[in-house]
Amino acid sequence: MAKQVLDLYELYRLVVQHGGLVEIINKKLWREITKGLNLPSSITSAAFTLRTQYQKYLYDYECEKEALSNPSDLQAAIDGNRREGKYSIFSTLRLDRV
Repeated sequence: MAKQVLDLYELYRLVVQHGGLVEIINKKLWREITKGLNLPSSITSAAFTLRTQYQKYLYDYECEKEALSNPSDLQAAIDGNRREGKYSIFSTLRLDRV
């Protein structure tokens, strides 16, 4: 990410401090996380990249240790974020079928 190594410990600490991954997604707090990691604001894909890396490496640990959410909460948050006007290829494909 911006040719920097992502500090997974710091990412985890910041996300948990803000209430967990689902809370970050629902309240759109990725800018706070980006600032906390000292990443440049010019990285336009920061939210997506951080979320996918967190899901891949840290979310299961968060669920087990912190119990802040569960996978169905996460899926609902992701789906809700998409419905708020964030187009995905899947919604575009569905529109083409109508």
